[in-house]
Amino acid sequence: MTSFARKSDTVSLPTALPLSILLGDHYNPIHNRVWMQTIQTAEIMSTAPSTARRALSPGGLAAALTHPGIIALFWIGLALHAAVIIHQAAARRTQWDFSHYYVSALAMREGLNPYLTDLRPLGAHLGLEGINRSNYPPPFILSFEPLTFLTPRAAWLTWLVLNLAALATAIVWLLEPWRDLGKRKILAFAALALLYPPVSTNIFYSQTQILLLLMLVIVMRELAAGHDVTAGLVLGFAGLLKIFPLIMAGYLVVRGRWRALGATVTGFAAGLAVVMAVVGVQRTIDFAVGAQAALAAGFIDRPANVAISSFVSRLFWYGAGLHSSPAIEAARHLTALGAQLGVLLLTIAVTFSRRPARDGEWRVYSLWIAATIMVSPTAWIHYLAMLLLPFVAIAAAGWRGRASSRALWLMVASYSLITLSMFVAGSAAGGLSHAPIAKTAVAECATVSLLLAYTSAWFFVFDEPHGEG
Repeated sequence: MTSFARKSDTVSLPTALPLSILLGDHYNPIHNRVWMQTIQTAEIMSTAPSTARRALSPGGLAAALTHPGIIALFWIGLALHAAVIIHQAAARRTQWDFSHYYVSALAMREGLNPYLTDLRPLGAHLGLEGINRSNYPPPFILSFEPLTFLTPRAAWLTWLVLNLAALATAIVWLLEPWRDLGKRKILAFAALALLYPPVSTNIFYSQTQILLLLMLVIVMRELAAGHDVTAGLVLGFAGLLKIFPLIMAGYLVVRGRWRALGATVTGFAAGLAVVMAVVGVQRTIDFAVGAQAALAAGFIDRPANVAISSFVSRLFWYGAGLHSSPAIEAARHLTALGAQLGVLLLTIAVTFSRRPARDGEWRVYSLWIAATIMVSPTAWIHYLAMLLLPFVAIAAAGWRGRASSRALWLMVASYSLITLSMFVAGSAAGGLSHAPIAKTAVAECATVSLLLAYTSAWFFVFDEPHGEG
């Protein structure tokens, strides 16, 4: 086992913190030059002369991250970063994804079927970017309806405040179990969590994954307190909003939390019944039309779609082209399904082979979060915001000497890769446009980052000390 809590000389740190958002060709990458000064200052501080420079280690990295000067830089950079992101998000409040929610919910409130109605004229009437068909679940659209009683501008501001409050609450509750690590470590944790690029992506595009992160944190806390019914109901509600969180029910099965599982199923079924009673059975069923559209090739072939099945599909298309033969397409579908099943089997296998009496450090829970993102039918970069939970769990265990070096380094690699790739994509967008292979390689780093995060969480479970948990 490797502990963060060992003395080490200062080490050079990659501190490039991105503002670029890599979400496909129809999105505009963003970046801010103010980071260049922050990076240069951090490099000077982190490469101070030393008489004996030790090999880079988790302990040395942790010591550098908790240096008061580095922490101060993080928080100064975070303040600048937040100001820029919120300003840019406000400038695009009439565009996706917020406009998608607002127009869909308003159409639902006015009795239209958002899954069969072209919503672009309604969006144009409101001064919003519309969508030809909605692809969000009826419970989410119904939950969003109260905001349509506000003007689009006021609704966006309310949504922003709700997400920022959810983010702050999630971070505080995530760090609460590890407050004994000390103030400097907690400050470093919080800054790095808030600077994690997928978090910025959520704010920039007014997405929903921060709310799901908070719900997963609540489920974790309620399970720890023995409140299985409450945990299950919260997970069921998360499933109503976005469907894919229901994959986390697998965690309840492998851990034998049957009361929580029953509450999840009951809560989901009851919520669905309420939704069907309010919006109608037909509109609820027609959600399948919108959901199917989200699985079309035009969405799968974007490198920002980090789901394992989409990644496998793109590998086939890189080699055979988007319009390949029926045989190749059949092989693609089978391989993509096999990849999803493989992730689930790997997750279940390590869970049972290293099944502790209790999941006290949330090793298994962390793994299931990473697995849930990977096997989701579709997953975008902003989904990675939910990885903050496993990242905090792994890092905290490392500081206590209870995480293996490979789990720690894989976590660092995942965080660094998504950070650096977004920085490159934003700062060198012009150059990459003339180098399609390099552009694709940089774009696919998002999926590789998820793969690294999953592998880190897998070893976090596999390498757990025997007889502990």
